Amino acid sequence: MDAGYGVGTAKNVEGTGRAQTIQHFHGSEVAHWRQAEAHFAGAIQAVESAGLKLGVADKGIVVVASNCMKDGIVHINSGQQYATATQIPTEEAEVTAKKVETYFNGGQLKKYEIVPVYGITKENVGRFAAGCSY
Repeated sequence: MDAGYGVGTAKNVEGTGRAQTIQHFHGSEVAHWRQAEAHFAGAIQAVESAGLKLGVADKGIVVVASNCMKDGIVHINSGQQYATATQIPTEEAEVTAKKVETYFNGGQLKKYEIVPVYGITKENVGRFAAGCSY
C-alpha cells in the first residue's frame, strides 16, 4: 500500500487554513505509523493552535499514539496526550539478540515471537520513561 498524509497548521505551513486542516484522523486503518509520537506532536500543536482543549481532564481532544518516543512521554506527563504503547527498540533488540544466540547455539526457535506491548498512561509513565526517551 502506498499511503500517506500531511498535517499543516496555520501557524507553521504557508497555504494551510482552517478549511484545509484535518478535522478527524485515525490512521490505523490505512497503515502502521513509524514514529507515531512525532506525528501526534504535530496534531497536538494543531489542536492548541486552533484554541481547542486537549486531554481527558479538560474534556478535550484525546491523543493516543502507539510507539513510545520522547515526545509522547513529555506530552503524557503534561496531560496533552492520554497514552501510548511500548515499542521500545532496545527491548526488541534484546529479544532479537537472545533469539539469534539461541539459533547459533543450535537451539530451536518458534515460528514467531511476540514481544509484550504495554499501554503507557500518566499512571505508569515513570516505569517506561527511560526506555521511551530516544
